[in-house]
Amino acid sequence: MRYKSLKLKLFTFSFLLLAISSFAQEVGNLPLTKLTEKDGEQFKSNVVSKDKFGTFYSGGDDEIRILKGNDWQSYYDDGRPITELALDYNENIILGGEDYFGKLGEDSTGKFQFIDLSNNLHGIDGFTKLNKIIPYNDGTLFHIDNRIIKISDEITDYNFTDVEFSGKFNQNIIIQRSTEGFFIYAGNGFRKINGSEIYKTESVQKFIDLRDGRFIVFFERKIVMYDGDHFTDWRPKRKIPGAFKNAVYNQNGLFIQSSDQEIQQLNLDGALIRTIDLESEINHIYADLSDRLWISTDRGVSVIRTDSPFQLMPIEEEKGRVAVKINDKFYFGTNQGAYSTSWLQFSNSGFNRNYTTLLDAAVNDLGNFGGPFLIASDEGLFDQKKLISPEPFSNQLLFLEEYDVLIEASKSGLNLYEKNYNRWEYANHIYGLEEEVKQVVKDDNGRLWAYSSKSGIYLLDFDKELFTISPKRYELDQLPIGKINGIFLINGQPVISTYEGIYELNKQLDRFKKSDVYNDLLGENSNIQLLYQDETGDIWYISKSEVGLIRIIDKGVQKSAEKIRIPELVNYVNLETPLIYGLDSRNYLINGTDGFVKIDKAKIDHPEKLKISLYKVENTVSDELIFVKDPNKINTYEFYRTNNNVALSFSTNLFGSEETVEYAFSFNDKEWTEWSENSESNVELLGGVNSLKAKARVGMKNVSNTLVVPLIINQEWYYEDWAKYLVAAIGLLLFIIFIWIRTILFKRRRKKLDLLMKENDELKKVIKELTEKNAVISAQLLSAINESDINSQLKKLGEENDNPDVKKAIKKLTKKIKSDRKQPEEMMIDPDFMAKLKIKFPSLTKKDIRLCNLLKMDLTTKDIAPILDITVRGVEISRYRLRKKLELDNDVVLSDFLKKL
Repeated sequence: MRYKSLKLKLFTFSFLLLAISSFAQEVGNLPLTKLTEKDGEQFKSNVVSKDKFGTFYSGGDDEIRILKGNDWQSYYDDGRPITELALDYNENIILGGEDYFGKLGEDSTGKFQFIDLSNNLHGIDGFTKLNKIIPYNDGTLFHIDNRIIKISDEITDYNFTDVEFSGKFNQNIIIQRSTEGFFIYAGNGFRKINGSEIYKTESVQKFIDLRDGRFIVFFERKIVMYDGDHFTDWRPKRKIPGAFKNAVYNQNGLFIQSSDQEIQQLNLDGALIRTIDLESEINHIYADLSDRLWISTDRGVSVIRTDSPFQLMPIEEEKGRVAVKINDKFYFGTNQGAYSTSWLQFSNSGFNRNYTTLLDAAVNDLGNFGGPFLIASDEGLFDQKKLISPEPFSNQLLFLEEYDVLIEASKSGLNLYEKNYNRWEYANHIYGLEEEVKQVVKDDNGRLWAYSSKSGIYLLDFDKELFTISPKRYELDQLPIGKINGIFLINGQPVISTYEGIYELNKQLDRFKKSDVYNDLLGENSNIQLLYQDETGDIWYISKSEVGLIRIIDKGVQKSAEKIRIPELVNYVNLETPLIYGLDSRNYLINGTDGFVKIDKAKIDHPEKLKISLYKVENTVSDELIFVKDPNKINTYEFYRTNNNVALSFSTNLFGSEETVEYAFSFNDKEWTEWSENSESNVELLGGVNSLKAKARVGMKNVSNTLVVPLIINQEWYYEDWAKYLVAAIGLLLFIIFIWIRTILFKRRRKKLDLLMKENDELKKVIKELTEKNAVISAQLLSAINESDINSQLKKLGEENDNPDVKKAIKKLTKKIKSDRKQPEEMMIDPDFMAKLKIKFPSLTKKDIRLCNLLKMDLTTKDIAPILDITVRGVEISRYRLRKKLELDNDVVLSDFLKKL
């Protein structure tokens, strides 16, 4: 905004001029923000959508554009017309035309690519028309032809062939089936709305979600509202156009495209708030949650605020002229009559046919002027319906309370009225001013002023004794009389509005001179028609070109003023008889060309809060747009390590404004940067989680919210903190495993060594036993051999010698040899072993026990035969008999069995 400071003398105003920025061009009867590219190129927009981060997208005949600051710039060029555009719950852009649909994704290089979903409908025949794209939290639903399908990880066909309408309702999805009625999809399938079957064949023109569990459906022949339980007819006060194209809703009302170029804003009672004429064909309208209406046209995208400070209050094509509140009654006059209604009814419903007609004539003034209710009209002055003036054309009334006198400004001049039995009666005519008087006012000094369209400004000297008024004409410095518009009281002093500026009374010169203060503020050629000071001290003005408010800011000795333009009101104001009336400190009425216009001053005094949003992230090295995904629906931006040098660009909600917006940034909680007009922040991201804080301001007071943008750099795993901890943990684990394995191996080796030592001891024992056995066997074999030789020699000797003594000696010697041979064998018999055999097997003989002892020593049959002095066959027979005595099975080894005893 541009400011201009005006310094004046003490007791005068010092105004701070706030000029309205030039972005508010007048298009039709409403200022719109035209958002096009920097070179002024116009483009066709078919649809507008917004993501959760506040970024707006426009789909046209061949491309998608993104709103960057004040410009719609190319975002994705497909070459095909885009009629449907939405963002799913993963922030993917879903788009489509009449015969195709798909989404934007990334290829392996991170570039945009279109993923066609319409050619991948497995098991589903082709389609001829895409009607609607509706994102939902578990997938995206597509209304194609008369069917509904959902595409997520898989494709779901709900097997409907009669879907005529689809839309979004209360975060869910609603459809109309021509055979059943309305159904709601809430994530687990479609359920029917009770009572909706009577509307199954009605053609839906438009569906309006009221966002509170209710919706309105516009059919061709009726309008129906659903309150969550029942359907009821909705009968708006204003007739809805029969064939409108678009309709949307936000908290400020319904917006209905009533023609190719016009939009009507209505409240939920159907009362008209305003009409918006774009003078360009409208393709689509979109209402966001920030009280804005986005309008796609053949020339681009326009955006307006919908929380309008004014509301149209039509009275069936009658022009509003005057209004006044008296106690609990509200009176108003038009160019056709005077009417009254209750204040409560007016507050709740505005003007409707439930009011009382007081007079059928054009009304100029009315009120309770110290007595009965009076009406000044073109037909004269009326006490209720009784004419009390001597002639017609009563313009204005002024009650002099201190004299109990009423002054009437009329077409013939000034008339005086006095009270008789609490009724006003005509007293006399003021001579010396025989011409039409438009206005008569009284300033804070008690002086009376009158404005005549013929002669100009008069000072009236009232003589209470003679009950007369003497007029004195006042000159306006170098101004022809015919260029005066009126006289008004500002701060209790007379101010004259003219074609050539504003005049104030110079007390020293006793004449009216041009006011530098007002003319610098309003402009010398502004042609002000009306000035009105409300109870807060602010000054309203109406000119031929605009309506506005001068807000007075009291700073003690000095005062400042802020000028607020409301140019859209000009086409609604009755400039023939302009008037502003204060209903209270917040609401005001202005005479309108069709009834009145109600203004909510609070919406003017408290403009929209400045908001900041992120709209672009770029790689500063390659200067390419980074496509940001958010699969977890968290406002976090993730990058690869190669993209750690990034530029983040921000914008505010002052679309198209020429006001100076300044930005400040804080990266990773460091100190804030100095305020500057640079809306871009270049940062080098560190590994892991980063954060960038951004805020904006206009002037010193209007500071935006602080936007926090989390930034995560996806780098090589060994750069991550968690990776460092993981490596340390793995190292510690490996060390523990090494010690554990080493301990186990040591124990195993010790155990193996102990086992080897034990086995060695056992082996030594076995070797010793075998050695002993070998010695026994060797001795026995040697003994047996020697015995056999000796026996053979002795036997030969006995055969050769017949001497009985010799034979007796040989026989004795043979017995001695046998006896000596048994001693080593008997020394090898284990007494415990023999005891166990005798106890367990008492039937065994000494020969059996002897055989058992030899078998226990693992002697073979051949080894045993000479020891027992029997044949090998004899040993086998003895073994067989022994097995039977021991009752052994055939699979039991005899020697093993004996060893275990």
